[in-house]
Amino acid sequence: MNLNDLAEILSEMYENAEYEYKEAMIHLFGIRFALEIKEGGFNASKIIEHANKNREVIKPSCYSEINKGIKLAEFVIDKEKLRDIFISIL
Repeated sequence: MNLNDLAEILSEMYENAEYEYKEAMIHLFGIRFALEIKEGGFNASKIIEHANKNREVIKPSCYSEINKGIKLAEFVIDKEKLRDIFISIL
């Protein structure tokens, strides 16, 4: 996964979220893609910068929210991924 892929996913998650869930989607992005972000050596500021390439949607200050999600990834399980695991077992 490259920087543009991550930026596109972040944009979609943010733009498709209801207003009261936009910040939560930024956290969830960090949780879901923590491994890809770490292994790729990407940083949250660059991902936001690329996500806003053609439009200024996500505030640059939201980098800290992505970083919170990355840290939370060590302690939480994404229900969607967990559901997929259970479905693959059955």
